[in-house]
Amino acid sequence: YHLFKGLKLRFEDLTCYNSPLEGFDGKTVIPKGQVKLPVQTGSKVVEVDFIVVDAYSSYTAIVARP
Repeated sequence: YHLFKGLKLRFEDLTCYNSPLEGFDGKTVIPKGQVKLPVQTGSKVVEVDFIVVDAYSSYTAIVARP
């Protein structure tokens, strides 16, 4: 969530994400929403969906492949 605000994104940029997540501390986290952002991987730019949560993490973003 802090990165989301730091990028100066707006709540209007979020789309709905209704599934709760389990935080690193084992607590349930309700996402603020989801945002699609361009990410450069080598010479390619791909659109990646990020789930925005207001929870402490030592990571800025966690990226995984389905």
